[in-house]
Amino acid sequence: MANMRKIHHYNGFSTESDNSIFNMEDNFGAHHYTRINLVVRRAQGCWLTDDKGNKYLDCLAAYSAANPGHHHPVITNALLNALTGNYASVISNVVFTDPLGIFLSECAAFAPQLAPRFGAHGNKVLAKNGGVESVETAIKAMRYYGFKQKGIKDGKQEIIVFDSNFHGRTISVVSFSSNKKRSE
Repeated sequence: MANMRKIHHYNGFSTESDNSIFNMEDNFGAHHYTRINLVVRRAQGCWLTDDKGNKYLDCLAAYSAANPGHHHPVITNALLNALTGNYASVISNVVFTDPLGIFLSECAAFAPQLAPRFGAHGNKVLAKNGGVESVETAIKAMRYYGFKQKGIKDGKQEIIVFDSNFHGRTISVVSFSSNKKRSE
């Protein structure tokens, strides 16, 4: 308990100074980005706020993970309802859950039918945790398509990528990068 930090709700998560946070991250964090010297103490909508009350427009949006904005009321309420309603959260995909079924149905209906040969239910959804999982899944799907539909021997498929790309840090995806720092 001696290492517990005092939580100070109106100044972000803690009362640690910005320099203290910089030092902790420098000493204990794995470094993979050049950082901006800003400790975000609050995030609301598209605004980030420091400990002095200065607001910054969040143009990064967590690389699109926060496009709806931070603490969007519809999303926040859905999370609170799920937590307080004891909805299934981390459940094996060998059983069914109503939140997942409804989510998949709404996602599939969001875009026009991309596979009309399957009729009104042509769109299929595979929920993923983030971007790099989506890229890996796309690679697997295209390799399978090349093998099954085009007769390309398994392992002989080629993946074409743009120069100066970045799609994540898995072993296969990071190898696509032409940026030496990222690929190493």
